Amino acid sequence: MIDAQYLKSILDLAKASGYAGVTSGLLVKTFCPNSDSDEEFHKFKYHMDEIWAAGLLRVYHGSNRNTWGLVGASGSFSLTDKELVLTPSGDQVQVELSKSHGLENLTKAIKKVAGMAGEEALKHAVVEFCKM
Repeated sequence: MIDAQYLKSILDLAKASGYAGVTSGLLVKTFCPNSDSDEEFHKFKYHMDEIWAAGLLRVYHGSNRNTWGLVGASGSFSLTDKELVLTPSGDQVQVELSKSHGLENLTKAIKKVAGMAGEEALKHAVVEFCKM
């Protein structure tokens, strides 16, 4: 269910923030401006969880580097505002996605590794994508 354009938009914002990083709070405000939309929130959370699991973003500094900032169970989430930066892999993926066939190539890479489960799928797709 990865929306390649949506993923690119998140990575673009992180890249535009440079070495200072983008805060998880700004990401939430940007991609979930309608706080009443469960669908919008879940789409954002899904993509951020996949980006995080694939190692495309990391916490720039501070404590608890195990999450991108959102913690909790369904219906009870809390956000710890963290500064996030692209990892070298995240930067490479963002650059590749910005090329003319980048979105199409990522979609092909995801389909190629579709048999892999959950968080491993995007991680393996990123490796395949960077080979193209």
